[in-house]
Amino acid sequence: MLLAAFVAVAGSTTDAFLTDTNLTNLMKQMVTTGLLAYGMLVVIVTGGIDLSVGSVVALTGIMAAGLAADMPVPFALLAGVAVGIGCGAVNGTLVARFVIAPFVVTLAALTTVRGLAFVYSETPVAPTEESFFELGSATAGPFPVATLIMLGVFLLGGIFLTRTAPGRALVAIGGNAEAVRLAGIGVRRHHRAVRAGGGRAAGPHRRAARRGRLRPVRHPPDGGDVRRRRPGDRAARRPAGRDPADGRLRRGLPRAVDGRPPDREPLPR
Repeated sequence: MLLAAFVAVAGSTTDAFLTDTNLTNLMKQMVTTGLLAYGMLVVIVTGGIDLSVGSVVALTGIMAAGLAADMPVPFALLAGVAVGIGCGAVNGTLVARFVIAPFVVTLAALTTVRGLAFVYSETPVAPTEESFFELGSATAGPFPVATLIMLGVFLLGGIFLTRTAPGRALVAIGGNAEAVRLAGIGVRRHHRAVRAGGGRAAGPHRRAARRGRLRPVRHPPDGGDVRRRRPGDRAARRPAGRDPADGRLRRGLPRAVDGRPPDREPLPR
């Protein structure tokens, strides 16, 4: 509504606003902001925030422009994208693995990446290859190719968030991360994938219980604390129901069947 009102007011007050040249220029200018907005949408959906996107854009752009002088332009652009993914992966690891607040991590990354951009551009960098500008200036009929790419990202991104299991998992993580973790979805892995911009990496879900942790295996018949086993033990499952020893309602927890003695004595009630 506000956008339509703004266009109506601008079109009625000046004759140059609705010209083909001005509309094409506006569509080109909104591409960078639009793509960044979708990336931030995915981050915010998971309950996070990223303050470093502006600095990352500056670093990746200037590195791509500098590398274009020494390698083919497509490889220079891919190298810039790889740098951006690396910055996001570092942020995601610090947030997910070390449980640091996203605001703190990305604020530190903002200044760090900006410093790297200043260091790289200490000698002025300017692209000299004409092909470096083709993607931004090419048109398909009346529409810029870059704008069509942005709209395609919006369409595929909407399908990803609403029609795929990884996308719905990201939305669920933003609502209640602990409930999602208990449901068997790797919350940390999804956070890292979102920060790195690799939506495809948030694929098959991991088990919530990872190998290597001690886990409860059975209720001892004489009461007390549960016995524990390690990953090397063979295990079977007991059906849920009433424990014949004390009549307590038990869950279908795994129990050791290899005859090894318990790791510790049961605790008294």
